[in-house]
Amino acid sequence: MNSLENDGFEVVEAETKHDETPRFEVSKNEKLKETEQDLKDSRIHVEELKKQIEVQNLKIEEMEEVEQLKKEELRKILEEQKEDFEKQKEEFEKSKTEEIRKLLEEQKKEFEIQLEGFEISKNQEIQKLMENQKEAFEKQIQKLEDSKNLEKINIQKQLEDQKLAIQILKQLLKDQKDAFEKQVQEFENLKAEETQKLLDDQKKDLENLELLKSEELRIKLEYQKKKFEKHIQDLEASKKSEGRKSLENQKNDFEKQIHNLGIARMREVQKLLKDQEIKLEASCKIELELNSKLEKSDETVRNLKTQLDAAKIWKKLLISYAGIVILYWILESVMIKK
Repeated sequence: MNSLENDGFEVVEAETKHDETPRFEVSKNEKLKETEQDLKDSRIHVEELKKQIEVQNLKIEEMEEVEQLKKEELRKILEEQKEDFEKQKEEFEKSKTEEIRKLLEEQKKEFEIQLEGFEISKNQEIQKLMENQKEAFEKQIQKLEDSKNLEKINIQKQLEDQKLAIQILKQLLKDQKDAFEKQVQEFENLKAEETQKLLDDQKKDLENLELLKSEELRIKLEYQKKKFEKHIQDLEASKKSEGRKSLENQKNDFEKQIHNLGIARMREVQKLLKDQEIKLEASCKIELELNSKLEKSDETVRNLKTQLDAAKIWKKLLISYAGIVILYWILESVMIKK
């Protein structure tokens, strides 16, 4: 009885001894049926959520595919527009400067003819207006020349920057050469110090042995010492000669490499400067056009990313809600078993 009351079931005593099914068992069966129905409803709800999540995943994949296709189409369009623009620019660059100058000169001549006619009529107001127009035309011509001069100044500045870079490269190569020569000198000094240290250690050992051995042994050791020192001196002279020759060869090879590298680098820099001088004006205008187009394409991509981020957030919310429902169903099952 106590266990049934703890489980939350209603306990009803039998009214007569002749009843086959007590009331509390009927109430328990009703509870079990309601629980089974709730479980079925929960399962149905979970299946619906799974289907919604699958549909949302398909939509997200479709959006990602559409975004990728749009990016590819936009890239192709921009490349085609870039090629068309370069062709138009080349054609326009050949004729634009002379045509503008000729047009302005013709307008100026026409204006001067008109001005002479108005001067004859002595109409001061019209004459003043024509002079203002002449001044405007002269300003346009001067502005065109100033823009050309500014481009020349920019090109000259870039050439100076390239020259400075070449000077820095030369200094770097010189520093590397000096460092290599310093390493060679340190290597020679280190070898001399190691040889001297070895001789000092041998002399010290011989001196210690002289204190312990007899006169005959001391004479033998002296002879061996002189023989060993002579051998060391011969070996040191041979090693220094070979090492110095090898280091000189390495140094000469390194200087040749630096020289060849400097010549090749100078040729590359000269060619690069010529190419930059030719392409500088074209690249500036192409950059302006492309920046304008890229700003529009970036705005389209940002809108697509915003939509995709919103879809991903909605997907996470659905998954979280499904997890909560499943967890609730598991807890409910555990409580029923208890």
